Amino acid sequence: MRSLPPADLRRAGTTGSADMATEAAKPGSPVLIIAFSGRALASAARREGLVPLVCDLFGDSDTIALAEQHTLLPFRPDHGIDAHALACMLDTLCAGKTHPLIWGSGFEDQTSVLESLQKHHPLQGTPPPRIADLKNPLFLATLCREYAVPFPAISLSPPPREAFTDHSWLTKRIGGSGGSHIHPVRGPGSAKPGRYYQQHVKGIPISALMLGRPMHAPLLIGWSRQWTAPSPCTPFRFGGAARLTERENGRLSPALQHAALDLTRASGLVGLGSLDFLVHEDGFHLLEINPRPGATLDVFPEQPLITLHMLASGGTIPEPVISLASMAGSRACAVAYAPRSIKIPEDFVWPDWTADHSRTHTLIPRGAPVCTVLTEAADATSAKALAEDRTNEILQRLETSS
Repeated sequence: MRSLPPADLRRAGTTGSADMATEAAKPGSPVLIIAFSGRALASAARREGLVPLVCDLFGDSDTIALAEQHTLLPFRPDHGIDAHALACMLDTLCAGKTHPLIWGSGFEDQTSVLESLQKHHPLQGTPPPRIADLKNPLFLATLCREYAVPFPAISLSPPPREAFTDHSWLTKRIGGSGGSHIHPVRGPGSAKPGRYYQQHVKGIPISALMLGRPMHAPLLIGWSRQWTAPSPCTPFRFGGAARLTERENGRLSPALQHAALDLTRASGLVGLGSLDFLVHEDGFHLLEINPRPGATLDVFPEQPLITLHMLASGGTIPEPVISLASMAGSRACAVAYAPRSIKIPEDFVWPDWTADHSRTHTLIPRGAPVCTVLTEAADATSAKALAEDRTNEILQRLETSS
């Protein structure tokens, strides 16, 4: 495993001087956001008084309302992200100026694009070479082995027939996110480019939201419980996440919390990121490290996450302990997927407990995300149950209105 020595860690987490990072995070400062869906990042930025300039794939109506300026991400399923077109679009979006760049979903396996963009805009968060490392299953397996953290067995080639005797296996796309790329393996087969194989471990999905701080101890911001929204073709599709309360956090083992802190420190994570675990009666397994702000931004709205992300990226959070805002109860976010093709009616009124609103007359194909549902409750179990009820409600409203 390639470890980052202290000097390299310092450089990796510095996208400018400390003064520049502090200035960039001040209220009223522009911040550039690129992602498949930029709404959650833009919403968090607005809460903190920042001015989001957004380039994303969906162009949802609330994303456009949140953004000071918006443009659509140049992406084609058969070719991916057009790096040159994106650079030109960002230059126009920023009116030729340089602004801090925060990336989100869709760029995990696009590190060459990020490396190109950081020549013009200070990239916030984990540097591209380390992003590539953390999305490499062999690197992650080695990291876990060095820190005695359980990690499911992996293979870059299809497991032999005898490997299926006592265990089931999954195939995953290297650099994938969101769960839709994960599929069960029925038996030995041919290797597929860009994919790897991982032993299927059962348990409760628990995610740690972390803040990596170069040269300083990482910060554990909070835990969330996640769940899937399976479909026939995507049995592990992301369904939602509910923030754990302080009481629920107390049920997690100290070993799990130590593992999250140790791996964040050792991995070279800079700024916001998440560590996904499966917790079971015999302990836990790490599944992956996501080196970016992720799906749980919506369930930690009390915290100045974008500001912390930018300050950590500039190396300007030297104090060993940061006082986080108190978080009472639980919050949840869930994705509502179209059970069949849905066209958004012209007069449809989105409830205030929804986000990621598709624009009027948009035709959403079966299985595609319709919107995000947001809830608050006394605990994570109640927040999840309410999110599931509201997911059904919004889909019924749309079906009735169509």
